[in-house]
Amino acid sequence: SDQRRRQGEALEAILALLRGEVVNMTTDWFTLRDARAQLPTYDPAGIEVATASTISPNGSVLAGQHGLSLLSLAASSPMGFEVLDRNWGVYEKACAEHGHVADRSRWRLVNPIFLAETREEAERAVSRRIGSMAAYVNRQTGENPAWADTPKGIIDQWRNENLGEFGQAIIDTPDEAIARIEKLIEKTGGFGTMLVLHVDMASWEDTKRSYELFASEVIPHFKNRNRRREDSLQYAADNRELLIGQLVTAITKAHTDYYGEAAATGA
Repeated sequence: SDQRRRQGEALEAILALLRGEVVNMTTDWFTLRDARAQLPTYDPAGIEVATASTISPNGSVLAGQHGLSLLSLAASSPMGFEVLDRNWGVYEKACAEHGHVADRSRWRLVNPIFLAETREEAERAVSRRIGSMAAYVNRQTGENPAWADTPKGIIDQWRNENLGEFGQAIIDTPDEAIARIEKLIEKTGGFGTMLVLHVDMASWEDTKRSYELFASEVIPHFKNRNRRREDSLQYAADNRELLIGQLVTAITKAHTDYYGEAAATGA
């Protein structure tokens, strides 16, 4: 289609500029004469470029044709979630056809997330400002739905339906975020990065706390940073009779060796 052709032409020009090339290119909708980027990239390999994908396979095809990273914007929406594995398959096929490698570590998924210690605390934190954010989103679409009349209605809509094209928002606890990400891993077969879509719906202090919880509880879960501690605790629980028995025996022996049999027995 004309749209896909024009997208390809624009990407071709952008990638050449990012590689530091001087570009001369004429199409039916733009012309470049001795075009060049003013600043070089920080990475000798160039700036990573990602192609956005929602529900249709167009983004996957375009990314695969040009060897770009894949950015799944609607990963947490019901329709976007259902096609994640299908769109990755399209991406792999397009990459293979054009001599590129489909690398899962370069696949980014997006989800709106706001966390607090409890679900009730998360709802309290967003209730004051979520109305203005909903009005902003709905104004762009020309909608005035009844659910937008109250903070609870907005929270329920964003949790259970979607936040525009960006999917279902997590307004909850770290455990809920972990469960959602695990579902995404299961559906996709693995991806590289979870991108948190920031929605300005809470105070700065509550927002910072949300990111602290994500960093201290969600990330360590998937990095397995606490796995050995958990294994050690489980071993101690499974073998507490043996370990406590040995501890008591060792303390008694040390006491006896130092003070003598009479002191150890209390005689």
